[in-house]
Amino acid sequence: LFANNLSFNNKNNEPHKPESRKEFPIKEIIKQEIKYIEKPARRITEIRIFFDDNTFEIFKSEK
Repeated sequence: LFANNLSFNNKNNEPHKPESRKEFPIKEIIKQEIKYIEKPARRITEIRIFFDDNTFEIFKSEK
């Protein structure tokens, strides 16, 4: 039934030849390295609280 449609884009019904294969360049292996930089812990210096009546309070740490 489908015997005429089995060409699969092979022109002139020629068998696949090794010469017709596309050569792809070998990709270089990339070494991925992640460096973690240690930073000192952050400290809270002040806290601001805003209220719905458009006022606010500031709390600062005592050193």
